[in-house]
Amino acid sequence: MSISGLSKIGAGLLAFGGIVYEMGRQAQKIGDLIPKVYAMEDDLKATDVTLFEIFGKVSSIEEKVINMEKEVNYIRTKLDTK
Repeated sequence: MSISGLSKIGAGLLAFGGIVYEMGRQAQKIGDLIPKVYAMEDDLKATDVTLFEIFGKVSSIEEKVINMEKEVNYIRTKLDTK
């Protein structure tokens, strides 16, 4: 083998090593993101539960206000007829 052949093999090995190194770095970044994704999913679930509870309470309050409005109108009509 000549020196030019060895240099081509050496350059190929360096390029391959660089690719393997970069793949490892990217795999590490993905591995670091997985716990963050799970944490974000848990936060989203907690937010959904909170929003559902708020919606339920607001709906209940809205129903009570509608009933109060009906009662006030009933009282008004009774007072107006007297």
